[in-house]
Amino acid sequence: MKILKTCTLALFATTASLLAQDVRFLDWVGVSPPTNPPGRCCAGMAYDARSQLVVLFGGGFSTPITNQTWAWNGTNWAELNPPTSPSPRYAASMSYDPRDSGLLLFGGFEPATLGDTWLFGLVR
Repeated sequence: MKILKTCTLALFATTASLLAQDVRFLDWVGVSPPTNPPGRCCAGMAYDARSQLVVLFGGGFSTPITNQTWAWNGTNWAELNPPTSPSPRYAASMSYDPRDSGLLLFGGFEPATLGDTWLFGLVR
């Protein structure tokens, strides 16, 4: 692997070969949306490809643990109020499930360890 003067992100393939992707054009830029969720840590967050939204769920730890659901559309946050929600928790894992076209949430803490599974998406 060549050492570049720009930032390089190294990715490992399943064959253990090293791939390098030049990321010199990636950078953090602060944004100031009109609405933000209240501060928290350890929230679950994932991109929902079907709705094209980034969804944030729960969070807390040193702040009150919450079960709020928020969505980011690329310019602003909006609190969603689904009729049913998982219990308040922090450190849950979230990922998009293309088979069910929704976000899969698993586990977390409340402070007990949770082992439940939830799907967030269109109601069938």
